[in-house]
Amino acid sequence: MTNIEFSEKEDKIVSFLIKGHTEAYNYGEDIVCASISATSIMTLNGLIEVLKIKKLNYEMKDGYIFCDLRNVSEEDLNNAQSLLKSLSIMLKTISEDYPKNVQFRARRYGK
Repeated sequence: MTNIEFSEKEDKIVSFLIKGHTEAYNYGEDIVCASISATSIMTLNGLIEVLKIKKLNYEMKDGYIFCDLRNVSEEDLNNAQSLLKSLSIMLKTISEDYPKNVQFRARRYGK
């Protein structure tokens, strides 16, 4: 099971966590896991290489991606929202299509 959690504060995504393996198909043939990995890594690369977000805290390893934008500038956080919201929509859609393999959760915090 892959667990996905997005954290939002004041309608802005401030972090996401993806952990686990979907185990929807055999290793090397799991299109669900590959879709999650590809879109997540593309988003992370966009934050780092295209938007050049400073003070971005992230970690990637097998079956685990964490990205934290709570310490970035307000400008960088605003610039990142299109990428982050697109990722959120994609991963939520995957979770709806594969509910036995992917769990999606969005946490909202106040000010």
